[in-house]
Amino acid sequence: MYSVFASIPILFIIFFIILLNKPSKIIIPISFLIAFFISFFIWKVQLNDLIAASVLGVIKSFNIIIILFSSVLFLNLIKKTTSLESMNVFFANISMDRRIQFIIINMLLQAFLEGISGFGASGIIAIHLLISIGFNPILAIIMTIFVTPIPTTFGAIGMPFSSMIISLGKDINLDSLFINKILQNISIIHLILGVFLPIIAVFIMIFIFEKKQQNKLQKLLEILPLIIVSHIIFMGGFYFFSKINHELTSVFSAAVALFFVILFVKFKILTPKSIYRFEEDEKNYLLESQVYKNKKIMNIMRAFMPYILITVLLLITRLNLFNTKTLLQKFVIKFDYLFSLLSNLDFHYNLPIGYNSGIFPFSLIIIFVIFYYKISKNNCKLALKETMDKMKASLLILFNIFSLIEIMSVSRYNYIVGGGVASMLDEISKMISLILKDMFIFASPFFGFIGTLMSGSSTMSNILFSSLQYNTAIASGIDPIKIITLQNIGSTIGNLSSISNIIVICAIFGIKNYESKILRITLIPAILYILGSLLIVKLIT
Repeated sequence: MYSVFASIPILFIIFFIILLNKPSKIIIPISFLIAFFISFFIWKVQLNDLIAASVLGVIKSFNIIIILFSSVLFLNLIKKTTSLESMNVFFANISMDRRIQFIIINMLLQAFLEGISGFGASGIIAIHLLISIGFNPILAIIMTIFVTPIPTTFGAIGMPFSSMIISLGKDINLDSLFINKILQNISIIHLILGVFLPIIAVFIMIFIFEKKQQNKLQKLLEILPLIIVSHIIFMGGFYFFSKINHELTSVFSAAVALFFVILFVKFKILTPKSIYRFEEDEKNYLLESQVYKNKKIMNIMRAFMPYILITVLLLITRLNLFNTKTLLQKFVIKFDYLFSLLSNLDFHYNLPIGYNSGIFPFSLIIIFVIFYYKISKNNCKLALKETMDKMKASLLILFNIFSLIEIMSVSRYNYIVGGGVASMLDEISKMISLILKDMFIFASPFFGFIGTLMSGSSTMSNILFSSLQYNTAIASGIDPIKIITLQNIGSTIGNLSSISNIIVICAIFGIKNYESKILRITLIPAILYILGSLLIVKLIT
């Protein structure tokens, strides 16, 4: 009985966002209100405790909101310069082969940018770069979507993974054996399965979008060695750096892979003998080297300078060089007094304002970018307006989804006559464990997958379902390491078929009435990836 009531907010989200494709900015707040009223009327939780839990959710969301705001503002300011165009020319001049351009820009540069900014910004930049050098816009979107999932494991400064740890709240720290084992499992799964994603993307480019090309199979096969080696180098860095500091994993693993791949291309190691070009390339002036020479663009080192500084500052702080991490962690805003006024329960949370990448280093870098590139006052205002416009819907979703989780968690402090009723999350876990029993592990990655589908974010999926999955694993007697591994895999691969992300990207680049076609192209590989991850988890554990 209680399990059914507890499931209503989650089922409401799944039904209206996944099945009916209703906007998250409307459905998530309604789901929060449903959970609030169920906690009050069914669980008999004190009103002041529910208000305190809601406030706690809002405060916790600011940890992500600060990062989101700073990273989006940073990229909007960058767009006001010729920095992207300079990088565009740089990468296009490395090779005229469209397959190699895809590897460098999509597989690796996008992964690097995802580690710095995340929240969809890296994909938008990668698509913009591909279109600028002559890729079909729809093809650029599809190819970018296919290589998005793996870098989103850690996303912007490790946020998806950090949010998973925060949501678990089981006295689990990032140095624990529990987390290290999960990182190992995730790395093995992506190493084995992840290589197929860029291969599928290139297959789509050669076999579907370039119908008049000859020797298509040969053109696919001859690029496979470079794709596979690029993936192995990236995943090697992925595992190595995740053991050191997960916040920098995508940045450094992509940087290392970029270095070696550019080296390989320069010395023609593992590169195809023939150059693959589009049918329309002869008409595309961007591919003419003489045009590149005559274009007045920014010096490449000048273009990359903000990214270099971000990487260096993150390295210094995240590795605690010069004791910077310890110093920054001292700067927090405490809310103990506020919660003591709202509730008698032991609510406690310190909002980090020093050790938050949105404040340091991004705030410093934003100031640096404005003066370094001499961005005009009007362009700064425009970048700020664009950022605020993009943030509006995200703020509402973040506030409500964090508060939703806190409401479902605080329901354990209930006044139900007779007692014996757990929190809403625990009651859902009990129901799932009773229904599925030992079969729950097969449903686990689909929870993460659905979470990303409905929210458009691996971070949100991990916040929404990690604690639920952990509790269900314990209740079912299943190793929680397996379950949290599969939750993470499902949440990352959900980026392959996220309805909201596809709609947003198509809208940004003016692609109309193609969303359902892209979804059909990506959905089957996503499901196969999940099934493959289940098999690998079974074998390695």
